[in-house]
Amino acid sequence: MKMLYCICTERRGACEEGAGGGFDRGMKRPSILLVEDNAVLRERLRALLSVDGYEIKTVGKGEEALALINKEHCAVCLIDSKLPDMTGVELLQGLNELDPPTHSILITPFAAREIELAALKAGAYAYIEQPIHEEELRAVINRAVEVYQLQVERERMEEALRVSEANYRALEESMRSVLESLPEAITITDLNATIVDCTKATVRMHGYADKEELIGKTALQLIAPRDHQRAVANLEKSLTQGFVRDVEYTFLTKGGEEFHAELSASLKKDSNGKPIGFVAITKDITGRKRAEEELKRQMNELERANRDLEDFTSTVSHDLKVPLRSLQAFSTLLMDDYAELLNETGRGYLRRVKEATERMEALIEDLLTLSRVGRKFTEVETVDLGELVEEVKSDLSSRIRERGGEVVVAGKLPTLATQRVWMKELFMNLIDNGLKFNRSEKPRVAVSSEEREGDYLFTVKDNGIGIDERYHAHLFRLFERAHLPSEYEGTGAGLAICKKIVNELGGSIWVESRSGEGSTFYFTLPRN
Repeated sequence: MKMLYCICTERRGACEEGAGGGFDRGMKRPSILLVEDNAVLRERLRALLSVDGYEIKTVGKGEEALALINKEHCAVCLIDSKLPDMTGVELLQGLNELDPPTHSILITPFAAREIELAALKAGAYAYIEQPIHEEELRAVINRAVEVYQLQVERERMEEALRVSEANYRALEESMRSVLESLPEAITITDLNATIVDCTKATVRMHGYADKEELIGKTALQLIAPRDHQRAVANLEKSLTQGFVRDVEYTFLTKGGEEFHAELSASLKKDSNGKPIGFVAITKDITGRKRAEEELKRQMNELERANRDLEDFTSTVSHDLKVPLRSLQAFSTLLMDDYAELLNETGRGYLRRVKEATERMEALIEDLLTLSRVGRKFTEVETVDLGELVEEVKSDLSSRIRERGGEVVVAGKLPTLATQRVWMKELFMNLIDNGLKFNRSEKPRVAVSSEEREGDYLFTVKDNGIGIDERYHAHLFRLFERAHLPSEYEGTGAGLAICKKIVNELGGSIWVESRSGEGSTFYFTLPRN
């Protein structure tokens, strides 16, 4: 069946090959419109075509056919050449004006060449001469349905492609709009690091007027030459591992000015997973670098100031201690060698001078200790606080024996990364105070700790004289005392030193106490 369906006697054998073909079962059942005014022939044709599973619709007039085609499409329209209201050719011409996807087949009289030629000119898909051969008719119908289905499928695919292309263009435009509106400096390059797109932030960062000036340049042209080797290495790294993060480079503006920025890049792939380029985000860190440099300068200034302060305090301490030692020495000589020449009043004066110089020396030592907290001995090391408290007990063993007291540790104290010297000073002051400010027959100081969610809570509890609540607010101030110096020895600087140590270590300290009921000192230290 190489040529157009024409004279049934010439192609009957070929037509029989197509008989019984039918339609694509995966698609909607095609419908065939049968336009035939002869009721007997119409029913015979209906029965014949129904065998192949088609939906058969029938009308007897041309106007009825046009009205039906105008409302719904049919795969094939089988038309008698002569109808009561028009000829088959006229109906074909009417169908052309409606332009449906229907394939029309005209049933013509035998050897009616003029009608057959007119039908083809009017757009008929084929014609069937009378008398009609069933196999021929079915073959032509089936082939027409196949062509119709291919055409419908092609149109559907073309429409889907148009929609897909429109969606892609809309998505591309949307992505471009999003890219343009992003505040981050984003640059897109190909695998050779040639810039293909970028955001306005990238344009502004490098001092260009618009992105067209940047497109086509290589990313290396935006980086200082001294960083090129490192940039190429990181480009290769991005290609192998898929990304690089927060790499610092010295970048260039259009005018050649340098600025510091961090770059993070990711490998860009197509839908098949093939690498096609890179997407990079650049963050200007010039402000941060300036802040770091300023912080470094201030730290250097602070270190210098600390050294100067240490030198000053050492000098002052030395200069104050020299005359104090002279006073102590001469007071001792007078007491030892000339006491008999003095009356009781004179000896009392000497004792008071000696005690005052001793207090002054202790005061100088406390002030020196207070000034060093946070500046000296700041090395962090792993400290077993249980062992540290045992060292404190050993250092205070004379006072403990003298008072007949005891220092106990309740439970196990933690091991921390901290400053050993100051932790020992802290426990020394608190435990010593618990023994010193104590009139019990058997002074007792208990040390314990509790691990909490974000810190450690330490407790130093004694059974001493307690502290009146009205003194709590001022207790940690320098030289503040709740008792007279004549009642208890000390300078009043111990708790101020404790507070400064705890604050420097990131914690806090407080007391709970009542007069005559002992005292409990609490302090916290962060776990990290």
